[in-house]
Amino acid sequence: MDYLKILENSFLKEKENDDQFDNRFEFLSVNVFNFTTYDSSMDILFGQKAVEVCNAISDRRTFDYIENKDNYQWYIIMCNMPFFKNKISWGTSIRGAFWDIWGDDKSIIDVNLYDDNEQITSISVDNKEWHEFITAICKFATK
Repeated sequence: MDYLKILENSFLKEKENDDQFDNRFEFLSVNVFNFTTYDSSMDILFGQKAVEVCNAISDRRTFDYIENKDNYQWYIIMCNMPFFKNKISWGTSIRGAFWDIWGDDKSIIDVNLYDDNEQITSISVDNKEWHEFITAICKFATK
């Protein structure tokens, strides 16, 4: 599955339909991370922090990321959010979390996306697909 293409198409479709999302972080916050704020500026902030934490976990640099007090607080908050909570492990310290999707085990992600005109409300991913999905989210956010 081409996750980056799906994210791009979904973002454009949402903009065409109702002009709800002008910002990629806001779009990710609501449609992928499933945050509910009813506040665009908070959606953007939550989306930015979620993407930062995704990057830190994926790059295995969580300890570097949390050296900053503000990042530390957001990291702990995000790791306790449903999108992250069931997809990470940390052994003896949450500060060293890593993605916990292994082998052929599938994980379900609730989303609100579109593949062309077909709505996608959940995605089932294995370990490889999870990493592709997270990589796509991070690339999409920084365009």
